[in-house]
Amino acid sequence: VSPYINTSNPQTIFIRAEDVTTFCVESRGTTLDLLVNPLPSPITPTPLEVCDDNDDGFAEFDLTSKDTEILGGETGVVISYYQILLDAESGTNPLASPYTNIDTPSQIVYVRAEYTTTGCYRLVPMELIVYPTPDIPIDLDDLVACDSDQDGIEVFDLTQRAGDIYGSQDPLDYSLSYYISQVDADLATNAIANPAAFSNTSSPQTIWVRLVNDLTTCFSIGSFDLVLQDPPGFIEVPLFALCDDAILDGFTEFDLNTQNATIIAGNTDLSVTYYGTQADADLADNPLLIPYTNTVNPEIIYVRVEDNLEGCYGVFAMELQVISPPDIFEPSALEYCDPDNDGFGEFTLTDADLAVTGGVPTGNLVVSYHYLLEDAQNDVNPLASPYFNDVPFSQTLYVRLFDQSTGCYSITTLELLVLDSPQIIMPSDLFMCDDNEDGIVFFDLTQVEDELLNGLDPDLYSITYYENINLTIAITNADNYPTIPPSPQTIYALVADLANGCQSQTTFLLWVNLPPVLIAPVPLELCDATDIT
Repeated sequence: VSPYINTSNPQTIFIRAEDVTTFCVESRGTTLDLLVNPLPSPITPTPLEVCDDNDDGFAEFDLTSKDTEILGGETGVVISYYQILLDAESGTNPLASPYTNIDTPSQIVYVRAEYTTTGCYRLVPMELIVYPTPDIPIDLDDLVACDSDQDGIEVFDLTQRAGDIYGSQDPLDYSLSYYISQVDADLATNAIANPAAFSNTSSPQTIWVRLVNDLTTCFSIGSFDLVLQDPPGFIEVPLFALCDDAILDGFTEFDLNTQNATIIAGNTDLSVTYYGTQADADLADNPLLIPYTNTVNPEIIYVRVEDNLEGCYGVFAMELQVISPPDIFEPSALEYCDPDNDGFGEFTLTDADLAVTGGVPTGNLVVSYHYLLEDAQNDVNPLASPYFNDVPFSQTLYVRLFDQSTGCYSITTLELLVLDSPQIIMPSDLFMCDDNEDGIVFFDLTQVEDELLNGLDPDLYSITYYENINLTIAITNADNYPTIPPSPQTIYALVADLANGCQSQTTFLLWVNLPPVLIAPVPLELCDATDIT
């Protein structure tokens, strides 16, 4: 019976040959030995996994790398790989290794394990799996830091590039590490221990990164550079001094932005911000509100100057100082005695300078006089001296005292007073006869006073007389004054208002007349018409 299932191994069977025409039989010990050879015992391998370097879904597989696993220690067996089952069964068209898959991301190939002596074989499947490698951008941006102290070394937080490295990949599925060389990154050795605080050793310096898929162990290598930039060029303003405000308490509002133009020196790519501490300035946290009122006097604040294009910045300290304005004193009113009493006069304003400074020589102090308060505050339109008032009798001006050493000023007022002067008239001259013809006669000068005062109340005025125009030789005996030859002699009369001190003066003459010269006349003869005899 064929097929025949043997009952032992090996097994001998006997062969009978019979001629069907003659029915003759031949069976002289002819036998057939049946021998059943064993099949190989290949182990179905675990999937052969490869990371896809270019993420196209295809990769080279080293098929022979699975030989040992498939054999499981069995000897005398050869392993071959096939793309289709029929080829594996027939042992035709074996695959060469390395082999590039044709299906992605998974493909089944067939393994043929065959005894070299018997040709017996067995087939097992093997899965080829292509895993995508992690995606790292080719051009990672440089990590830039400002070399604020220009020593060539700064501390970098390498993890600032983590977001760019992960992209849309879930960080929970990956491990990211940093290295100072590509070799270390490839071998995953000598990873940077504290990437959040790494001090560079050069600029630029390349940092290598290794991104590993924790599930597939596929990894990618990338890099970025550490670059140090010099701080932007700017002008430091170490001191910002302001004059104290009206309260004079050492505190005032600072418009810090007024310093910006000086600091950036025309570079419009720079921005300026102000901070209370160095740390805040470095981190650009908690900028000061402007206008800013100092909290102590003086006070140190910090100025951050940042390049809007490069992102680099510099920081410097600025001292805020509130300066007291100069001490100013309100001067006594300037007075002008008005000869015609029309309320207008000429004032020498500089006469008040020393009183304004409190007796301090001007030196660095500049005194100026202004018509309006706003002019004094803005230091414009100073009045020239002498000044003619344009408000009759009483006018208030504004005095500015400026300290050139501090730039501060104070303001007070100056009153101009136009006072009435005695309105007197020139009296008539006085005449007396010189009886003894010695040229000296005693005059009572007070005889002119009624006429001189012209109706003014004599109780409100004083009258003094002088021999000279400079009024330095006073006449003390006005009611019995001896003249000084020759005649006529000029007398200078000074009338002073006892209330305001204003004075008026005039003159009159003293005439000393000689008595007439008498000549004895010729006897006057007259005929007596009545003498008949």
